[in-house]
Amino acid sequence: MFLLLKSEEVVSEESQQHFFKLVDFLIKELIGDEFELVTNIIDRDVFKISISGLPSQGKRIYSINYDISVFRMIYDVLYVTLSNNEFFPTVGSSTGALAIPTLEVPSWGILDIAISGCEAVFFDDERRELHRLIYTLCLHFIIRHEIRHIANGHIDYLLNRTVKEFVEQSGNGLAPVDSQTIEMDVDSCVSAGFLHGFLIIPEQLESFPIKLRDLGSVFECYFFALRTLFYCLPSRKISSRQEAEKFYHPNSTLRYFYSFTAALSLLQHERPELVELFGKTAQRTWSFIDILGKQKVIDADRIWKDYQWSMSDEGMTYAYMVWNNWDKWVPLFEPYAMLKLAPPNPEGLREVYTPELPTIPGLSIRAFESSVHQSSDNTGNPFSID
Repeated sequence: MFLLLKSEEVVSEESQQHFFKLVDFLIKELIGDEFELVTNIIDRDVFKISISGLPSQGKRIYSINYDISVFRMIYDVLYVTLSNNEFFPTVGSSTGALAIPTLEVPSWGILDIAISGCEAVFFDDERRELHRLIYTLCLHFIIRHEIRHIANGHIDYLLNRTVKEFVEQSGNGLAPVDSQTIEMDVDSCVSAGFLHGFLIIPEQLESFPIKLRDLGSVFECYFFALRTLFYCLPSRKISSRQEAEKFYHPNSTLRYFYSFTAALSLLQHERPELVELFGKTAQRTWSFIDILGKQKVIDADRIWKDYQWSMSDEGMTYAYMVWNNWDKWVPLFEPYAMLKLAPPNPEGLREVYTPELPTIPGLSIRAFESSVHQSSDNTGNPFSID
C-alpha cells in the first residue's frame, strides 16, 4: 500500500513518548544512572536544542529542550531524499522523487510548504519502514550527541563558568575554535559509539528491515544518516579559513571527517576484519551527494568547494589545530566528566573513548580521502553533476 508521509506524525503523543523512551534507553546504555535528564519537547518553530542544570542535592539533574522543528525538519528532509529510488533500490519504492527547490531552508515550515507544492509522492510499506529506520538513526545521533556533552563534562564546565544555559550553535561564551573542539569531541565519540552499539548488541539490528540486517547494509544506513545530518540539514559549507573561524561547529566536511575517522578507528581496534567492508561501503555510497545534486535539492558545487578546502593543506592544518586544541581542555573538563576523556596526545593525534573500550587512536587523512576519490569522476570531483 502506497501512502503519503506527513511530518505531523512526529508531533503525536505516541511519537513523543517513544522519543522520551529512546532518550532514557540511550542514557542507560551509555552512562547508566550517573545523572537524570528531564526531556522536554517545545514548539517555537526554531531549530534549537538547549541544556540547563536543575537544583539537586545528590545525583546531577539536567533539563534538555528539543524544539519540535528538529524532528519535523529531519522527517521532511528524509522524505525528500528517500523519495529518490536510486537510494536503497531493493528496499521498497516511492512513486517519484520530490522536486523541491532546495533542502537548505531555515525552518521545517518552509520545507513543508515546498513539499506541499509538489506533485504528491507516496511510499510503499517497505519504503516507509526505511524512512522510519533512518529517521530513528538520525535521532540516535542527535540524542547521543547531547548526552555526550553532559557525560564528557562540557555542560557542567560551561554552566559553572560562562553560561546559564547551553545552546547548540550559539558558542556558549567560547571562541569558535574552542566550541568546534568540543563539538569535534562529541561527534567523534558518538560516531564510534554508534557503530559499537550495533556490533556488540546484535539484537539492535532487529529494528532494521530484514533486507538491511547484514553489516554492509548497516554501514550504508550509518553513512546515509551521517550525510543527511551534515550535508542536507542547514549547515556550514565554507571555502576558506576565514569562514571556518566564524562558526561554532566545524564545517560539514570536517564534521564528517572527524566522525568517519573515529568510526574507522573503532573498527580497526575492535573488528579489523570489517575495515575493508566499511571503506568500500563509504566509497560506494559517496554518490549520495551526486544523486541529490542531480535531483537539484542540494548545492553539490558548494559541498564540493567545502570538501576541497577541507582537504587542502590549509584545511587540514585547521582540522588538526581543532584536534590538538583538545589538549588544553582535558584538565578543565575532567573534574566534571562522567566518562574517561580522550587524553592529550603529544603527537597530536585525536583519540576517542567509548565506555567499554580503551583508547582508540584517530586515523590519518589517507583513509578518509581514499573513501571519496575511488568513487570520483575523472576530474577528481566526487560530487560532479552531469
